[in-house]
Amino acid sequence: MISLSSNTALTQASGTATVNTSTLRGALTQTGGTLAFNNSFVAGSGRLSVGGTVNTMGAEIHGVTTIHAGGTVANSDSSLYLTGGSRATVNTGGTLSAATGTRIELNSSLLVNNGMQSGTLAVNYGSLAKGAGSFGTVNVSDGGRFSPGNSPGTATAENFSLDAGGRYDFGLNTANPRWGIDSDLLRVTNALSVASGTTPNSVFTVAIHSFNTAHQAAALSDFDSTRAYQFLLVDARTVSGFAGANFNVDTSSFLNSLNGGSFSVSLNGNDLYLDFNPAAAVPEPATWALMLGGLAVFLARRRLVARPAVHD
Repeated sequence: MISLSSNTALTQASGTATVNTSTLRGALTQTGGTLAFNNSFVAGSGRLSVGGTVNTMGAEIHGVTTIHAGGTVANSDSSLYLTGGSRATVNTGGTLSAATGTRIELNSSLLVNNGMQSGTLAVNYGSLAKGAGSFGTVNVSDGGRFSPGNSPGTATAENFSLDAGGRYDFGLNTANPRWGIDSDLLRVTNALSVASGTTPNSVFTVAIHSFNTAHQAAALSDFDSTRAYQFLLVDARTVSGFAGANFNVDTSSFLNSLNGGSFSVSLNGNDLYLDFNPAAAVPEPATWALMLGGLAVFLARRRLVARPAVHD
């Protein structure tokens, strides 16, 4: 086993190279060529910069990975594990792929995808996947989070599963947004499946975040808690397993007062929506007096009609 220390800096510009059963603690910068990274480990101090092609087999990454435009990390054989607080960024024009039968496993890690991710992505406990890129098949499981766009923006996925205990972060900067521009939006080109339950520990959570136009946390200037709103969360081709009881809405990062109103999740066709329902209007005291007065008159008339006739 080769251990590449934190002071080691390796560069590959062309050709073909192989790293087997090694630990990367320093920086490996690839600007071109093809690198086979087999049964190897990137430590927390490791930095992997990809501008060519890196083929992984049996690899685990704790450190920082950046896939640049034209760069590809392609996993085959067994799954690629991004763990232990790792951070992976796929820039526009970059690709992170998993072959059929393998997965990209996010365990307590961050993936920012503004390029392309293909194959299966598992967003597991303590992990966040976000960005405005395209995704393959995404499974958001217990303790995992997904946030489309770049606060706000649009992401695309082939298939998407909302599993028990997972979370979807939805941001917007106006109460009357253009979908995917002023608010986050996920477009699923194939199937959206809801696999969450109805108990507190098994529901899927939608967390709503309010921002200003500078992408800072702030109350929405045009939100009116006395009117109803409907925000598009997911636009899919097909939807299965949906029930409103499968969802919980977290409003702790929505900085407007709800004034007794509430949010819920609904399905219309194959579109998943976040609905705001204002509180029922409470009549003013004068209105109550008129209503009670009218009721008294109505009851008095009913008594007169119901009174039996008196005969001599």
